[in-house]
Amino acid sequence: MHKKKVLLISYHFPPSTEVGGKRIFNFARILPLNGWNTYVLTIKDRYLSALDTAKLKDLDMVTVFKAGRLPNIKQGYLLLKGFYLKRIKKSGVTLDELEESFVHPEYDTIAQKLKDLVEMLFIGFPDEYRTWTIPALFKAVKEIKRNKIDCIVTSSPPVTSHVVGLLVKKITGVKWIADFRDPWLTPVDYTKPRPSRLLYTKIGLWMERKMIGNADKVLTTTRRLCSTYQESFKQHHPDKFIHISNGFDNALVSRCNGLNKFSTFTLSYTGTLYHGRSPEVVFKALKELISEGKINADEMRIKLIGNCKYLDGYLTSEIAKSYGLDHVVDISGQVPYLKSLEIIKRSHSALLLAVDQPLQIPAKVYDYIGLGVTILTLTGQGETSDLIKSTGVGQVFNYSDVDGIKEFLYQAFKEKDLLSTQSSIEVLSKYDTGNIVKELALLLERIT
Repeated sequence: MHKKKVLLISYHFPPSTEVGGKRIFNFARILPLNGWNTYVLTIKDRYLSALDTAKLKDLDMVTVFKAGRLPNIKQGYLLLKGFYLKRIKKSGVTLDELEESFVHPEYDTIAQKLKDLVEMLFIGFPDEYRTWTIPALFKAVKEIKRNKIDCIVTSSPPVTSHVVGLLVKKITGVKWIADFRDPWLTPVDYTKPRPSRLLYTKIGLWMERKMIGNADKVLTTTRRLCSTYQESFKQHHPDKFIHISNGFDNALVSRCNGLNKFSTFTLSYTGTLYHGRSPEVVFKALKELISEGKINADEMRIKLIGNCKYLDGYLTSEIAKSYGLDHVVDISGQVPYLKSLEIIKRSHSALLLAVDQPLQIPAKVYDYIGLGVTILTLTGQGETSDLIKSTGVGQVFNYSDVDGIKEFLYQAFKEKDLLSTQSSIEVLSKYDTGNIVKELALLLERIT
């Protein structure tokens, strides 16, 4: 029987360490086991800020193509700016004198508006990866014709991947599945009223409609996002939108079985810290527990692994120090994926920060479920909260609930030798990527 062929198009893909490549990696790894010749198109390695080559050994049955990026307009602007500044210095005019000649509130306002507009149209739309579009398009069309590809799957963010998919669909007519790991613009957020942002939204919504309209199927990672799209795009049949969740790699998680817990009670976080995704409320809760004599600082550790050096422009270590936790909080850089799983497995609890994400679920949650580690979750109402509560793998608190977080930490500390959250066989089977990707394989069969 002729095996059909699928091309997965994703900017993020191993050896990139970006979490955005995890889902498409699992698709690529498992689809060949379900009867599909699998190809991948991604960015060239030289554009990656960090590499983890360990996963590549799981891609023996996958052919990977790579495309580069065109020169960035912003890079050209910076080169011209540097040349201009050199000419000014040679003329004997100081920068202060030059700025004084243009000091006028009206000029400043107009200049800022123009700058915002230029940045939006020529640098930031649809995202910072836009210069990958043309090289990826040419490579995709070439390989689709050469290998007689039956279907493409694009995954976002970045949305640039869907732009490539839309253009490929128009040129080749190949079947197309658009996978939205996170929402782009729908539902619309009008809380940022800058004119440039409104223009971005207006153009983006037009492009989003084109993507949704031209895709043969639209995937989402959560049921709420799927329902949101069905409600927002009623001109399309509800069956066009399909929910296929993320999951965990059972084979990889199994490698962590048998690892002993750290001797000191350990709460670990893996990922990136930024505005709104902060462990500071945990620092505050722990400081109070130590001050009240309920926990000894020497018997507690918080591990922050990944892009955690800075938080809102400040050194995370200095923030921890301000709470008297400089000897409690351990901050380290990125580690290989398997190493991060081992750290979580050895921890007594995993910290999950998911602020303002009512429609999506951080992919790392599924690893935590597979590892059987109790999850301290800080989030509001939404998909993440529902998942944690329905599976019983941890507890959920609002960011402002210091007392609730204190009680969780205190009880977890007291019961650290008994603390584990082994999910049911039903839950583990449901979120095993092997079973999840079978759903995608069946979908591919239906549309090709």
